Amino acid sequence: MKKYCIKKYVISFCLVLVLAISVMLSVYFIKDNNSNNNLADNEIEVLDEDVILTKTTEADMIVDYSNIQNLVKDSDIIAIAKINSSKGLNYNPVSGKYVPVYTTGTLNIENIISKNSDVSINVNDNIDYVRLGGKIEYSEYLKGLTEAERTKLEQNLFTKSQMTAEQISKKLVKDFYMNDIEVESQKQYLVFLKYSKDYQKYNILGFEYGLREYDSTTMQIKNNVTNSFEDLNDISNKIINVKR
Repeated sequence: MKKYCIKKYVISFCLVLVLAISVMLSVYFIKDNNSNNNLADNEIEVLDEDVILTKTTEADMIVDYSNIQNLVKDSDIIAIAKINSSKGLNYNPVSGKYVPVYTTGTLNIENIISKNSDVSINVNDNIDYVRLGGKIEYSEYLKGLTEAERTKLEQNLFTKSQMTAEQISKKLVKDFYMNDIEVESQKQYLVFLKYSKDYQKYNILGFEYGLREYDSTTMQIKNNVTNSFEDLNDISNKIINVKR
């Protein structure tokens, strides 16, 4: 399967000075994205069923979230949560700008492992979340591109898919980050959350390290790197022992 990648920078130019003052700010969802870096020049992969285009993006992270200590220190709250809903978007209504594709919805806090003292979230609360990457309607995805990018992308898709414009408009674009996993509704996860002022919602940090599937029957957490399962108690102890 061929993929095409674009280089992603997770910090917007307008917030570089702010981030220099406080590197502990959220490193996600703060890049305005009126262009997708000439994605139409890349090779397009036409898929079956609902997805017409797959985009794999490499993420440059300021913080190494493979280190659980960094992930814990950056999080406002760490919990076992159930995803109630998920939807892909590329427009931020708070800033009124197009941004990289993200997933948003609500989740239910089922068990709190650790949280900052000023966080008012409790067990059984439903909160709004955002997370980089997701699936988005093709027609909405186009709105985040420049006119030149839209034209070239559509020409390439028409040629390679041999579909009509109407058929393509009903498809989805899958835009994810290297090695990351998809947020799935009605599943339980271990989540690392940090409030994002840019979206006025809680950001699920850490890509594949910050969203890990939870098996309530065995009380185990999936390791997305090794695909093995680890004991929740062991992970909880590591989290609790980190000095914030």
